[in-house]
Amino acid sequence: MLVAYVDARTVMERLDEVCPNEWSFKVKLYPGSALMARGQLTLAGLTRSDVGESGEGEAAGAKAATSDALKRCAVHFGVGRYLYDLPRPWVAWDDAKRQPLESVTLPAWAVPQDERPSGVTHVLQAMQSIRGGLPNCVRCTAI
Repeated sequence: MLVAYVDARTVMERLDEVCPNEWSFKVKLYPGSALMARGQLTLAGLTRSDVGESGEGEAAGAKAATSDALKRCAVHFGVGRYLYDLPRPWVAWDDAKRQPLESVTLPAWAVPQDERPSGVTHVLQAMQSIRGGLPNCVRCTAI
């Protein structure tokens, strides 16, 4: 199963883009079977907290726990929240190359604006998406 995620550096870049010099992040580490980190992200005077963990294996450690806490705090401000709405497809996997054997297509709403199809195609895709979410009793028969 492929699951979308955001990297901590991407979170920092987005925060720098949206509110440069108006954010800060503090972390406190708690050792245990898996290292835990309690993070506090402050944006323009508003603070949100969450906990991250290091996991096990090669990724274990303070860096992993801190990155996880930052990403989880940022979600409270909406950064990367849409990733939870993306499909999680099952695909064939190439162990040697550590990549999927087939490409995965994102839904139109998740594609960056400059990469979306233009004109009528985009409008028709949006209408089809909306229509598919309506109960049968209120669906349009034609677009």
